[in-house]
Amino acid sequence: MKQLPVVYSQRDPKWASQRLGTVDGSTIGAYGCYISSFSMMANFYGHSVTPAQLDDIYTNNGFYVNGNLCTDGSLQRAFADCVYQKTYSYTSSPADLNLLKSLLDDANTLVILELDFDHNPNDGIQTHFVVAIDCDGTNVTIADPWYGSEDNFTKNYGSNPSQTILSFVVYKGNPVGQGTYVDAATFTQLVTKATAYDKFVVGGYNSIDDVNNKVNNLTDRK
Repeated sequence: MKQLPVVYSQRDPKWASQRLGTVDGSTIGAYGCYISSFSMMANFYGHSVTPAQLDDIYTNNGFYVNGNLCTDGSLQRAFADCVYQKTYSYTSSPADLNLLKSLLDDANTLVILELDFDHNPNDGIQTHFVVAIDCDGTNVTIADPWYGSEDNFTKNYGSNPSQTILSFVVYKGNPVGQGTYVDAATFTQLVTKATAYDKFVVGGYNSIDDVNNKVNNLTDRK
């Protein structure tokens, strides 16, 4: 699973009301899923930038199309080392989840997914963008800027990701700060053991031989 340095919510009060691009009435909170996904991707490749800051970069440099629309390759215009590869379109066929798995298996590759926001075939396509962080060929895990969380795809977008995903937007770069992560239970065990070891050293013990000698001395005194 990809470890993102940060998962942004487009609806964070710090920037939700900021105008998106140059279009009045368009805000990051309502329409900024793509710029928020791009900001998560930028952080993955070492650029510490919020959705608000990236929106300013796009606005000030004319990177938006029609005032507030991101093109798939536009992040490379903002950060040259975030290199756009290609877009795989699945508007008329099921998304290839085995390909998505293969792409995500590459440590240098990150993929943004375009999907039908409400997965309702009766009201047309309402597009939304999220960052794919894991795929085993069937199940997909995403960082979702609408909710600001990492979730299984099926939590909010239907039981069949291959039917809901409209495209893969693929980038390559050099990920930074990919650390080693442990779950909460393991972390607690590590802290407990480290604390016990500290007490062990403070008590004057440096090895198991020190403990055995202490026990033997106590036994000899009986």
